[in-house]
Amino acid sequence: MKRGRRLFTAMPLLQLQARLYGGEVIQPLTVVVANEKSVGMFGNEQYRVGYYSVNDGLDCVWLVNQKGEYEQTVDQRFLRKRFRIVKPSSETDLYGRNRPAIQPAASAS
Repeated sequence: MKRGRRLFTAMPLLQLQARLYGGEVIQPLTVVVANEKSVGMFGNEQYRVGYYSVNDGLDCVWLVNQKGEYEQTVDQRFLRKRFRIVKPSSETDLYGRNRPAIQPAASAS
């Protein structure tokens, strides 16, 4: 008998994965901006943290630009070290299941 694919990840497993790379998972839709060390690479643009992918895992953080496009990836440690959180998010669904796509910043109000 073939085992079915797991449809969710248990919270204790998510917490264990988060500890492996330096702390808590930064919630999707959190607004971040590059600090002084990274302005040359990322500019002064504000990014939002995109929804995580089951295939990529919680350590692959997608940065969503002002147009609503998934632009670049960084890991959790790099994000904490090289970015400053401008506005934390209260999003509870890390993977964005049954959530609308991230909209451009102008219409995201």
